[in-house]
Formats: sequence, structure tokens, C-alpha cells
Amino acid sequence: MASRDALFDLAVNRALSYVFKRGGKAQLFKENLADFLQPWYLKTRFAYRLSLVTIAQALKSYPREVQANPYHWQGGLKGCWQERIDMSGESQENSPSATTTGGCLCGKVRYEIYGALREVVNCHCDKCRRFHGHYGAYTSALVTDIKIVDDSFLTWYHSTQDETPKVHRGFCRNCGSSLFWHPRDQDKMAIAAGSLDDSRKLKTIGHVWLSQKAAYYQLHDDLLGFDKGWAAMTGSKEE
Repeated sequence: MASRDALFDLAVNRALSYVFKRGGKAQLFKENLADFLQPWYLKTRFAYRLSLVTIAQALKSYPREVQANPYHWQGGLKGCWQERIDMSGESQENSPSATTTGGCLCGKVRYEIYGALREVVNCHCDKCRRFHGHYGAYTSALVTDIKIVDDSFLTWYHSTQDETPKVHRGFCRNCGSSLFWHPRDQDKMAIAAGSLDDSRKLKTIGHVWLSQKAAYYQLHDDLLGFDKGWAAMTGSKEE
């Protein structure tokens, strides 16, 4: 279960999103926060004593007028506003017309991407660990922007073990390269960053499923890290 601090961070950032969508100042929305955070807020406020007053106080300290959203709250009740990472993870250097290529080790599976790539997110779940032999480093793109040039050796495994439903994992059945992670009811597909021919325009922005991280390695970076999937903290459908 998420900690009280993690839930407080989530509440403040969701409330800030509410404020931005209405173009107003944070301190004017205290009376509306309960409605915005329902029903999630009701389920957690008693267990974690999340107070609308403390959430509103955090919003009042937002460092800028509501023009843009360059900050996010981090650190729980004793936290502060920090420079915000684009939680969509979309690389600004990749224009929609850019073409990215990649493939497996033996070259029998090749793909092209016509569109923007999300920045790289490291998944530490036990399913990715078995699929890759270590944690999975993924970028992603719209399915409609991905063209499989040669799929004669591309094999899809329906991974019923994944927490996300309808997930299929794609790999080359000749060399065994792990390539794709695709929930079939979503419009995006994750791509193993190591399979790209050129990944210099991408950077790693976070870790997910740290609750399932293996004990044999440690993390020493200052990237955002979530116990569960990306979707649980960002509101995105993408895990």
C-alpha cells in the first residue's frame, strides 16, 4: 500500500491539475477540493488523515501564478514544490515526422516508428525481469506510428501474469530478443529501449513497480520512483 506521504503528494498534484484546468489561483479552490478528489479522497482521508487544509496550504505555496505548470509537489506533508518532469514522458526532441528504427539481435525482426517516443521508464516488475533477464527499460509510441517491417519471426506471448489486462509481450523466436509490451486495449505500445538503433535523443525519467524490485541490485539515482505502475501516479492509462 502506498505511504501517507505518497498519497499526500498524489492529492496535491491532482488538486493542482484541477486548479490549472479552471485557470484560477490555487487558494480559491479549497471549497472545491473535496468534490474533485472524490471518491479517492474519502477512501484514504480517514486512514491517512489527509486534510483538505494541509492540501490547500500546499497549493497556496505554489511558486508561480497559474500560467504554466513547471512544478510538482514531492515529499509528503513536509515536502516542497520541485521542478516538474513532463509526466507524459514525451521526448520534445522527437518530432512527429521523425523516423526511428530498431530490431532484434539477429535482425529477423525490424521495426520503424513514425512519431514521438516517450522518454524511457524502467520497469522493475517480476514479469519484466523474467522477460528481459533484468528490469525492463521501455520507451513507447502510438501503435499507429509503429510499422513492423519484418515480422516473420516476431512471436507474441499473452502474459496473463501481468497486472495490466490483455498484455502481449513480443519477442524474436530466432534469437530470443525481448522487444515489445502491448496491452491490446490501449493505443500505445512499449518498446524495449535497448532494441532501438539510435537512442541518443532519449533519457531515462523514472522507475515503476519498485514494490517488485529484485534484491540483487540497488538504485542510486534521484529519478522519480513508484511502487506500482506509471498509471497509478500520473492518471495515464499506460502502465
